[in-house]
Amino acid sequence: MYYLVKRNLTLFFRNRARAFFSLLGALITFALYIVFLKQTLKSSLPHINNIQQILDNWQMGGTLAVASITTTLTGLSSVVSDRENNILQDLSLTERSKWQIRLSYLISSVIVGSLLQIILLIFMLAYFIKTDNLAFTWSNLPIILIIILVSSLLSAICNDLLVSFIKTFATLTQVNLIIGTASGFLVGSYIPLGVAPKAAQLVMKLTPATYVASLYRYLFVGNTIPVNLRTRFVKDMGIRLEWHNHLLTMPETLTITFAILLAVIIIDYLTQKFNPREA
Repeated sequence: MYYLVKRNLTLFFRNRARAFFSLLGALITFALYIVFLKQTLKSSLPHINNIQQILDNWQMGGTLAVASITTTLTGLSSVVSDRENNILQDLSLTERSKWQIRLSYLISSVIVGSLLQIILLIFMLAYFIKTDNLAFTWSNLPIILIIILVSSLLSAICNDLLVSFIKTFATLTQVNLIIGTASGFLVGSYIPLGVAPKAAQLVMKLTPATYVASLYRYLFVGNTIPVNLRTRFVKDMGIRLEWHNHLLTMPETLTITFAILLAVIIIDYLTQKFNPREA
């Protein structure tokens, strides 16, 4: 399996354009924040003294959540390419089992998603520290790295379920474009969750990456919000998600995230098991 994972990673990173475009959705989210959203949000919240630093940390959480979706989806492009070119059938003739082959693609995707999220995090931290003198809580870094790994695993399995129904690389490219565009809305990076219509809020809350974004934002923003404004702010900005008039705590959000992860693992397993087109 090691050689299969190495092959998939080599194919991905050899194509530098593919690696860059896997981050495009997240970079667009970041750029839109810098150019438009940041000033709009700042002007709507003039009563918070440290609002610029709070917003920078908030945006980093959303951008990483978007990256977890787009990078892992592109990281699974080898599955579609190998299926289209009948390489999957060739691999199935070797001594490796169907599940070893499938797992190698998933592992590769998780590695791609984790590495590119770390690179993106370093880039955003460097930018905000230089331009806004951002104060970052470095003690949270180990937990953030764990969330990066968990988010990559969750997104990789969700995307594996998706690509199991995609037959051609051209179709995958179109799907990638749609998801890359929509992901910024779904995790509340373009429009904060509390500002969106009720129906849109429900769609956001049904999106697994929204819980990942909440975890990131909770860690990045922390307790920097003034106490008298904290409850309303964390609700409106999607730092803590609300279900039935209850704001989820970080342990509750983490529990839901792992529950979703378990559910998609089972669904993906059953899909692959009964999918006759797979190797």
